Amino acid sequence: MITLLILAALQQTRIEAAETGDLDSLRLLKYSADGKTLLTAAQYRVCRWDLATGKRLLCIPRSEILSADFSPDESVAAIGEGDDQAFILMDLSTGNQIWRVLQDDQARFLRFSPDGKTLAEGG
Repeated sequence: MITLLILAALQQTRIEAAETGDLDSLRLLKYSADGKTLLTAAQYRVCRWDLATGKRLLCIPRSEILSADFSPDESVAAIGEGDDQAFILMDLSTGNQIWRVLQDDQARFLRFSPDGKTLAEGG
């Protein structure tokens, strides 16, 4: 079992994978603006975790994830998928795909601008 150990202000939260794959080969960790949740992108899953309890709140399976970023308001995930040279935008409240872009190369780097209105992508 893979475990993340979060140390903050000398308090410890242990996040343990609810299922195999939740935390395998992490691509991204990002705290929510209020510091109450943690978003993770692992090799095949995007998850949201409650930092007070360490419990998984949401998990969305995907094909192989090469890169990821979360919008500043944590409502959208940009995910670079390795199996078909595409990247997608996903609504994190529903798990639904908002937009998909097929291209000539894999999206290895994704980053939202601070205002969340622009997404930079590099292969």
